Amino acid sequence: MKQSLQMATRYSGQRVSAMRGFTLVELMVTISVLAIISTVAVPAWQGFITRQEVASTAETLTAALNYARSTAVTRGRQVSVCPLSGDGTRCEDTAAWNNGWAVVIGSPAEALSNFSTDKVEVLREHTGSASVQIASKSISFDSQGAVQSTTRLLICGRVTSQAHRQLGLSIIGRLAPEAYGAGGMSCG
Repeated sequence: MKQSLQMATRYSGQRVSAMRGFTLVELMVTISVLAIISTVAVPAWQGFITRQEVASTAETLTAALNYARSTAVTRGRQVSVCPLSGDGTRCEDTAAWNNGWAVVIGSPAEALSNFSTDKVEVLREHTGSASVQIASKSISFDSQGAVQSTTRLLICGRVTSQAHRQLGLSIIGRLAPEAYGAGGMSCG
């Protein structure tokens, strides 16, 4: 009997050492390392997301302007790109394009009314994700694909002003990247 008690004690002693977990020091070191990594990674991730948002908006706006220009040339009519109202039912008379934009056939003045009228044919719409500032309230291409005057387009990230892209639209309707701050535009 005494021998079976000694064996049970020996086995239970081995089982306890085999089932050993983390010590408090090991756990605290692991938590400290995770805290350091997360303080470095989270801001970098947010900056990455903001830069991607700005790049995506710049590409979408560039595509909309190129589409409007080519449509004006192929249809032989004036095609405009104008900022959307908050509810997306018409264009607004503003230089802040934060709600997105619409490509419409006709003048911007016609697009200020409701899109459901017969005067306006909406070709494309895009709801905004990044902040967009344009030096003019709308952009109209004539039947030759030209605009009335050169203009600047500035796309800013909503979260941080460090993420931005600036484009210039020449009088012949061509878009080109510009240095940030050209023309006195800034992301605030």
